[in-house]
Amino acid sequence: MIAVVAVGGVAFASFTSSVTVHANASAGTIVLKFDGTNSGSSTPSGATCTIAFPSSPPTQVATVTASNLAPGQYCTFNLEIANYGTLPATTESTVLSPTGGTICNSAALTTNCIFVQDNLGLNSETPIGGSGSTTIPAGGTFPYILYATLPSGSTDQTTHASFDITFTGSD
Repeated sequence: MIAVVAVGGVAFASFTSSVTVHANASAGTIVLKFDGTNSGSSTPSGATCTIAFPSSPPTQVATVTASNLAPGQYCTFNLEIANYGTLPATTESTVLSPTGGTICNSAALTTNCIFVQDNLGLNSETPIGGSGSTTIPAGGTFPYILYATLPSGSTDQTTHASFDITFTGSD
């Protein structure tokens, strides 16, 4: 009888190689600021319309003042809003928040108050907020226009109003 004894083994060679991916991900931004382009005007003449910035533009706050208004006069404020972010703002909205005095806030209250509106449809009498769908591209601008009016039937020389308007851009 012949015995066969096998000694040894079968060796399998296996070559490998690998690569690694290092990844970073982050959200884009929408950063709206007033870029400093501004002017104030009134029709008819006589009113004083000013725009002030608490710090050098670009800034996120502007203060507008309409004074010496006679009944029927209004101030028009042109404020250029720039998008310093990396994403476009594709919708805009404005909200009016009275902080003092008398805002014309209903169709019945049309005298001895200050009527506020903007080029996005904000209207203090209805009251509705403004909205729009103009794209403000990253690096682009939007011409925001605000109006403050003393209605023509007003008889109270102490009429005044204070308010904040929040302009919001979103994607």
